[in-house]
Amino acid sequence: MASNIILQKQDLSKHCHELKASIENQAEALHKEIDIIVQDLQAKVDEFDSNNISAKKNTPTKSIAQLIIFNELFPTCRRF
Repeated sequence: MASNIILQKQDLSKHCHELKASIENQAEALHKEIDIIVQDLQAKVDEFDSNNISAKKNTPTKSIAQLIIFNELFPTCRRF
């Protein structure tokens, strides 16, 4: 009976270790996905900024169109 409890504790400890390793692996994968999303958003902002500067040199209509596109890409970001 006592040996059975010891084995169960060892199994539990082993499974907890495996679970923690699995969680760590999932965390790494999520961090990579988040990094990709952040880099993509930063690239879109850079592109918007670049296009907005050139649009200001052209016509007000083009600048307004760029602002509309920016607001569609980033609806929660309000610069104005």
